[in-house]
Amino acid sequence: MKMKNLKEKNLNLVFVYGTLMDGLHNNYILKNGGANLISKAMTQHSFVMFASSYNGIPFVADVPTDCDPSTPGITWLENATNINGEVWSCNDETLAMLDRLEGHPKWYKREEINTYTNAHHWAFREEIKAWCYLMPMTEKEMHDSINYPVIVRDGNFKNIRWDYIQHPNTPEE
Repeated sequence: MKMKNLKEKNLNLVFVYGTLMDGLHNNYILKNGGANLISKAMTQHSFVMFASSYNGIPFVADVPTDCDPSTPGITWLENATNINGEVWSCNDETLAMLDRLEGHPKWYKREEINTYTNAHHWAFREEIKAWCYLMPMTEKEMHDSINYPVIVRDGNFKNIRWDYIQHPNTPEE
């Protein structure tokens, strides 16, 4: 189904990159809410994906544009990459359920971002805007929380192998 048809039906497009993806434990919220998987997708712009070293829950940092990458301890900025995920269509009620799950707007912030559907098939790739839940963090907040997350270096939550994730304070060997 073309994206224009979805907008005409008043459906919301949502880019998911973590536990809401197909086959993962929070995906039931989308499926039970009547949402439909549109396509695998990728963000158009680079972000940094982290996963909690405590419970593995991922978050994508809305990297401050004024962040100084030379600040001591800010090793995560060099790991900005396109984030892999999925675009789903959903109604307003399901979007409200997602907002509650993600703690929008007090925890994650829902923002519209540019994505590519069919991202790995250049001939069929389509650029669309979709809602995405981002973790807004200032440079100071990132520096203060540097002991909490681990970096998902390839931007693909489904590819996580916990033994290969680099903690931001651990130098590569």
